[in-house]
Amino acid sequence: MNAGLALAVLTVVAVIALRQIEEPFDTASDIGDAVFDLGIAYIAAWIFYYLVTWRPRAVDRWRAGPAVFRSVFALAAEAFTFLPYLQTAAGEPQGHPLSERELRGLLAKVQLTSPTGMFGAGGAHLTLAHALVRARHRVTSGTRQVDRWSGLVDVELLRLTYDLADTPMLNLDADDLVALQALPSQQLAGYDNYMHRWFTQSDRVISWLANHMADAIDTAGFNLTHVRGRQLIQLE
Repeated sequence: MNAGLALAVLTVVAVIALRQIEEPFDTASDIGDAVFDLGIAYIAAWIFYYLVTWRPRAVDRWRAGPAVFRSVFALAAEAFTFLPYLQTAAGEPQGHPLSERELRGLLAKVQLTSPTGMFGAGGAHLTLAHALVRARHRVTSGTRQVDRWSGLVDVELLRLTYDLADTPMLNLDADDLVALQALPSQQLAGYDNYMHRWFTQSDRVISWLANHMADAIDTAGFNLTHVRGRQLIQLE
């Protein structure tokens, strides 16, 4: 839209300048008048669009920014919540980012029935399967919250958010996960590609937020440097 406006302004200025010289051919003046009128019409339409549509929506997007950031950040943070459970179950120290090989090594040490260090009702240890079910539920609920802002959210951010919600790791059937806990030999190593995709997609979402929503992050009360520094998987 801005490139079109610049072209229209240059066209109008050029026609005005050319009117000061003698016509190079008979219909030059008529052509110049038509081009001038089109340029003026485009400029008027752009001003109308800016005042009536773009500026009000820009204000709305700015106001919605902190809420949008919190909702999307919460989706991506589920992976950061799950990783310590995974490391505890594997008997490894907590920390990130991980290389792809380190992640596969963690998954080879655990089973869906491995305790996470998290406790449920009655003081029972909750398993990695329970943690996955909870993450799946929270991401599904969080995506519905983002949908409420869809009219004010950047299309690229929506795409990244939906890609995260659609990762296979978060779309395993909850009943199947619970049933798999009855299989002591069921290791998460069989889900290494799924887990890697979940973590890397979470990294992409947070990276986009840090690079495009700095003002919203500050208004929401978060530290931009801390947000930008969050990463689960090391870049190769």
